[in-house]
Order: sequence, then structure tokens, then C-alpha cells
Amino acid sequence: MLTKFLLKACPLTTLGVALALTSPIASAQDETSNISQAGAVEITADHADSTGDFVSVKVKYALDVRLADGLTVHMDASVIPAGDPDQDATLSSEEAFIETLSLNYAGDGFTLYAGKLDPAFGSAFDIGPGIHGVTVGEAYQLAEKTGIGGDISLGGLFGLSGEHVLSAAAFTADRTLLASSLVGMRDRLRLEDGGISNTRGLKSYAVSLDGVFDGGLGYTLGYRKQAAGVTDAADEEMIVAGISQSAAEDGAPGLSWMVEVGQSTNADGVTDAKRTYYTLGGEQALGDDWFVNAEVSGWEENGAAGNLDQRRIEAAVGREITEGVRLEAGLGEFRNAGDSQAVFSVRLAWEFG
Repeated sequence: MLTKFLLKACPLTTLGVALALTSPIASAQDETSNISQAGAVEITADHADSTGDFVSVKVKYALDVRLADGLTVHMDASVIPAGDPDQDATLSSEEAFIETLSLNYAGDGFTLYAGKLDPAFGSAFDIGPGIHGVTVGEAYQLAEKTGIGGDISLGGLFGLSGEHVLSAAAFTADRTLLASSLVGMRDRLRLEDGGISNTRGLKSYAVSLDGVFDGGLGYTLGYRKQAAGVTDAADEEMIVAGISQSAAEDGAPGLSWMVEVGQSTNADGVTDAKRTYYTLGGEQALGDDWFVNAEVSGWEENGAAGNLDQRRIEAAVGREITEGVRLEAGLGEFRNAGDSQAVFSVRLAWEFG
């Protein structure tokens, strides 16, 4: 079965490298243009004896169009796997959709926005190291909400070194036409479907303080309350806190690390359900574009939440093939409700813009 897995993974790796090196979108953009774009593509191949081989792709594409000084339209489009596979699958269950579409106004030290949003809350979904290091962070990330929000830069106000931003948003779950898939089987969400934050009116909110000091020491601290939908018994509340350190950007070998913990009360709208999320990880640059990384992540929950604890332990080695293009391979143990399996993974990732 491993041979079969490698036969699937290798052609995709070769294709991915070729696309990354030849993509015209990856070229430098004109700073005077009214249009800017950026994105990332990941091709991941996982092999586990219990569930077979699974090859998936993730695509994130961001577009900003400037309408006037300080006024822009922002869009994020995404392609992601539609669910966890239970059998061999190769690019067979992907969903394509518009993740955000908002009107933004940037003033002197502040930004206001309205539309379909990903309100700021936590950072593990973005900075978790390793092939699957962002998975747990993605489980509590706030995404695909409709509402209003804003950011305030605190660095200038208080004379702080680095960048420090206070963010707040009020929202409801997205029930617009954008809630359905462009490609895939996802239906448009409706009010009667229920679910946390799926309410009439902007009854949910999130507040987040995020920053990084000169020298690369970063932090995140957030609180959110998601109102109960028609199928839920209680409002969900959650706090998240994290700290991270980025390695020097001068190309010298260095260590980057992060720790983030989140605590949810009335998780998923269930009264007295508690769930604790955690992600710990680091990446060591070795020179000559090689690196190693490791991460431990998962969550623990009480009986009211279902007692379905999860844990992921993974280590990987990789190389930056060219600027923005990384190839890595790793071995991990994934435990779900007491059942564990070993997974061998290969990932090709590249960024453009």
C-alpha cells in the first residue's frame, strides 16, 4: 500500500513544483496598481493503513481592489477537502467557495470592514508548524461570518515597539448565496438549520489583541461569544491565548516556536460542555534551506461535550526548494477517542504574491 501511495504522491509533487516555478501570478506585483493578489497552494498526501491513502489540495487566493484612497474590496477564495476520508481518495472531495468578501476602509491607524468576514480569533490556524500543525487551530477558527468589525493599531497610540492590533467584530453565520459551494456539494446555510452564531441579527461577537515585538516575539489573546441558534441550548463562550517566537529573517539558522491554548464553555451550544484545545510546536532551520519541525496538538473535552479527545504528534523534515516553495515529509501518530494510527505524510506548499 505504501508503494501505491508513493505512486500517487510523486506525480503531484512534480506537477506542483512545475506550476509553482512557472506561475505568472507568482511574479512581483506593481505597487502602484489598484489590484493586488496573493495566495498559497498545498498538495498533501497521507498514508495510513487503517484509512488508506488520501491526496488533497488546499488553495487560498486573496484579492484586493482599491476603489479610492483607503477604500478597498477584499476577497478570499478557498479550495479545501470536504471532509475526513474513510477510504482511498485522490482529489475526490474538494469544496471551492468564497470565504470572505468585504468592503474595507483604512484610516490613520485603524481599519473598518463589513461583509463576509473571518473575525480575528487565535493564530494556530495560521502559524502552527508541521504538515498538520494548523488542523486543531482550524477547528476553532472563526470563519465565514457576516457582520461588521474594525482594527485599531496600538503601537502608535502607546509608543510600543513592533505591531500591536486590537480587533473587534459583531457577526452572524453567513447565510448569503456565498455560503454555498462554487464547486462541491455544500448547500446554502439557512436560519432553521441552527448552529452556533446562526441567528437573526448580529448577536455574536469577538475581541482579539494580537501583536509582535521587535525581535519576533508574538502573542494573541482573544474572547468570543457565539449566540445559540434554534437547535442549540446555550451560547458558546471561548477564550484563547498564545505566544510565539519567529526566527531571524536574515537566512541564518534559527528556531521558531509557538504555543496556543483555547478553552470553550458550552461548546457547540451544548450546556456545560467544555473543550480545551492546544497546539505546541517549533521549527528549526538547519541552513542550506533544510529544516525540521515538530508539533503536538489536540483537544480534551468533558462528558457533556462527548468525551471524544483527540491528539496529534508529528515530526517532519523538509527543504525550501526555491523562494516560497517548500517540500516536507513527516511521520505522525493521530489518536481519536482512544484509537490511534500512524500516518506518513508528504506535503508540497508554495506561496505567491
